[in-house]
Amino acid sequence: MEIFLAIRPVPDGPPLTYEAWCDLVEQRAEFVRPKPVVGKLPTTGDPLTIYPRPDGAAVVIAGQRVGGVHWSLSGDEDEVILSGDADFMLPLANELAELLGCRVEQLKA
Repeated sequence: MEIFLAIRPVPDGPPLTYEAWCDLVEQRAEFVRPKPVVGKLPTTGDPLTIYPRPDGAAVVIAGQRVGGVHWSLSGDEDEVILSGDADFMLPLANELAELLGCRVEQLKA
């Protein structure tokens, strides 16, 4: 079953920052970031490398992709969004929230 979760700061708790989240993404072995994509500018043909955002990753466990994580795309909230297989993502979300001093909320699909 697919689940959608948010990790959010608790009232009067430590802030959840983009920088802290990006650092955590870089440290976790189960987070696999996309590789840069090399292409060409359509107007000139010059090479162009597009680098992925540092806040997003696939969640890979035992060689299988079970979900994904990324910083909120709304720009309005300091939160991390997780989605994927509930059996893997819910325990992971709880572990990450504890590390960050935050809480987990289930989102409606």
